[in-house]
Amino acid sequence: MENLFFFLFRTFIDFVSIVLVLRLIAARFISTSNPIHQFIILFTNPIIKPFSSRLLKQSSFEIILISLVLLIELFGLWFMMTFQCLTGPSFLQLIGLSLMNVIILVLRIFLFSILAHAILSWFNPNYYSPAIRFIGELVSPILKPIQKRMPYLSGLDISPLISIVIIQSIIMIIPVDSALTGIVCTNLSKII
Repeated sequence: MENLFFFLFRTFIDFVSIVLVLRLIAARFISTSNPIHQFIILFTNPIIKPFSSRLLKQSSFEIILISLVLLIELFGLWFMMTFQCLTGPSFLQLIGLSLMNVIILVLRIFLFSILAHAILSWFNPNYYSPAIRFIGELVSPILKPIQKRMPYLSGLDISPLISIVIIQSIIMIIPVDSALTGIVCTNLSKII
């Protein structure tokens, strides 16, 4: 029963973090006429409103979103580690772990979006679908620079493959293991 509670708690924290990160990314790259972008705005407005006012600039809005995602991740890690760790992390370790979790989360959002975009492009989908437009606009800032530098090989676009390899390499470089030194937990993989 305890494992179910921690699973549901971690899933909730991850879902809220993903939606807030998508709001941050969508504000930069995706048109507000997209219904999925509109849903993300409606879903996140109750979370963001207490921390913002109508007079905020775009840059301070982004800072509020980033800070909010970091605070949510920090709280989630602290809560999970309080109940499951014998030797808990220090405050600096929690901040480092939450920062690394947010970076990995952003990279995984792009990784799965690129995979979805590549798979959907094989089937010649309905390009007027809001979901396909959302994914296309989401991955275009990553794929466009690679496409400009790489030629098409026999009509194939290998920019998704290159971007996936780069993103996965960055995820592997992030030093999560060094941030976990000195922490003794019953099941650390469920926490992070």
